[in-house]
Amino acid sequence: MPFLHIQIGRELPKEAVCEIYDFCAQKISLIPQKNKDNLGAVRIETDGDTFKYGKETPCAFVDVRLFGPAPKAAKEAFAQALGEKLQETAQLGPGEIYMNFIELDHWATGDSFRTL
Repeated sequence: MPFLHIQIGRELPKEAVCEIYDFCAQKISLIPQKNKDNLGAVRIETDGDTFKYGKETPCAFVDVRLFGPAPKAAKEAFAQALGEKLQETAQLGPGEIYMNFIELDHWATGDSFRTL
């Protein structure tokens, strides 16, 4: 049940946002036991004001939330793939893309609560 929150400090057309979503839905399978069918939610925000070292600079921040731990190599592969896609689609440099992975041992959806 991964959740992805992608914030991009540059306006993108709807087609580009959908392309990023489709890419995430495909590449999440780089992480074991994750796939497009259990990809809980993806939120993609564009055209936000972003600042880097005190100057307004287009950049992206990606928050990847996973229920349970994932192998380091799998997270690295996903980060590499998504980073390259954001460079291409949002015209960002590699130093303008930040990503974190949060591995949770508790997860709730509606009426269910799960723990590891």
